[in-house]
Amino acid sequence: MDMARGHIDTTHTDDPFVAEYDGVCGGYPVIGKMRFPVRVVVEAHRQLGDVEKIAERYPQLTRAQIRYALDYYAANPRRVDEDFERNAAVYREYVKASSLPWRV
Repeated sequence: MDMARGHIDTTHTDDPFVAEYDGVCGGYPVIGKMRFPVRVVVEAHRQLGDVEKIAERYPQLTRAQIRYALDYYAANPRRVDEDFERNAAVYREYVKASSLPWRV
């Protein structure tokens, strides 16, 4: 376990579906080696509510990958929720910076 980051380093596992890699998507869970955040699948499920609709929206994902990502979230909600919060914080900073007057 990487105590500084609070999560297990899964960069060398044989898990074909979900892993965490330093420097990829902030080190948060992604689907396999695709760099596709689990957070995106969870958000799509919240919006669409159906694996088939998610598969239509993201044809690069298999239904098994989608289900596994949702199962991963069910088992590890805190880790994925950290990724949601990190992205929300980055967005808030972007909006804040965008509203500042430009300096010449």
